[in-house]
Amino acid sequence: MRENYMSAMHGETLRPERSATDEGYDVTLIERVVADADRFQNDVEAFCRLLALDVVLVNVAGTRLVGRETVRAAMEAALRTPLADVVTRSEVAQVTFLRPDVAVMSGTKIVLVREGDSLAESFRARLTFVLVKGNERWQIAVVQSTPIRGEAAGAESAPRPGAPSSHAGGGLSGARAVALPGGFGLLPPTAAPE
Repeated sequence: MRENYMSAMHGETLRPERSATDEGYDVTLIERVVADADRFQNDVEAFCRLLALDVVLVNVAGTRLVGRETVRAAMEAALRTPLADVVTRSEVAQVTFLRPDVAVMSGTKIVLVREGDSLAESFRARLTFVLVKGNERWQIAVVQSTPIRGEAAGAESAPRPGAPSSHAGGGLSGARAVALPGGFGLLPPTAAPE
């Protein structure tokens, strides 16, 4: 990649030029990280390998988890409850490169709960990842999930932060509505970090 030194002469920030091929390849790798976050939603070790060591995760309730080990502990606690049956699916809407090694992924997280033998949509959230690239590998450095009010099928609104789930039949009563990346979806009241 070539540096655009002309910009620096005019007092602008240096920004490496990227070819469409470079960007397309990195978008594919980032989409794979997002898909792996869904795929590894019940595999703590594999999921945590997707995270930067100093990851910052803010869930739909506004709870901030700082560091891979904090996320690991929250995920392990959630997977010991009926919340292990919560499934999330993420859809990538856009990838924007801030630098060749820093990208922002904007998308939607769909939270599903088991109803008998099928899955039913509980709610959706806007999902933003900031990813960083090191050693030719993308990792999730920052996560923000924001509930989308009224977009779930048959739902009046996304769960209120800290409110018990009103979903019946999924074994989720008493759970705090806290969507987290990787599908550990909701944290039980005892596992929700403050």
